Amino acid sequence: MAKEQGIIINHKPLKKLLKIWNLSHKRRIKSPSPSPLAQHIKDLGAQANLVAKLDQVPPFKVIFTDFTEITCMFGKIYLIIFTDKTSKRITGWSLNFHKDTKNALRGYAMTKRYLKRMNVDLSNVIVHQDQDSVFTGYEYAGTLFNDGISLSFTQQGFKDNPYMESCIGHFKDEYQDQIQEARTIEEARKITRRCINDWNQKRIHSALKGRSPDEFLHIFYKLKKS
Repeated sequence: MAKEQGIIINHKPLKKLLKIWNLSHKRRIKSPSPSPLAQHIKDLGAQANLVAKLDQVPPFKVIFTDFTEITCMFGKIYLIIFTDKTSKRITGWSLNFHKDTKNALRGYAMTKRYLKRMNVDLSNVIVHQDQDSVFTGYEYAGTLFNDGISLSFTQQGFKDNPYMESCIGHFKDEYQDQIQEARTIEEARKITRRCINDWNQKRIHSALKGRSPDEFLHIFYKLKKS
């Protein structure tokens, strides 16, 4: 066990994570920034992207995530969204004043609860994100990895994650004005929850042949049982 920037680090999960990518753990790192994990991901290049070549992905196989900034009457807030590639459903989210690990893990915790309700085996799930320090940090990466999640990373940040860019773009186009009317963070969260429910339950997606994400999933699982 070791400490880095006040966080207790267990290197066993990191060693397992690096083993997946056929890498060995560097025992001595002079500078704590970037983290050894972040450096390994950078060194991997395209190999760190586990979703680029996937085809015919079933629901809840690939989850994309990223932060976006929203300016409200009371200041700037950061929304993180976790969304399923195939069904377009937002599986988890969190809204706070900071683009940090705590905010990201709250969104992931919501995603984890939802996937468990859907009887999804977390060991079959890939979460794809950019190489922001939050996502490459020990606390975030270790939490997901310990749950069995496979981690995938972009090479060129937001621009290398077109699905997430499109999702956030459409979401903000349709709902940002409502969220910006909030006068407190608590009110912003209530509005965001309402907007995400609308996205999942009512909003029509052309990629889903005119269905909402929840309608698409209902039909998918119904056909799967038949």
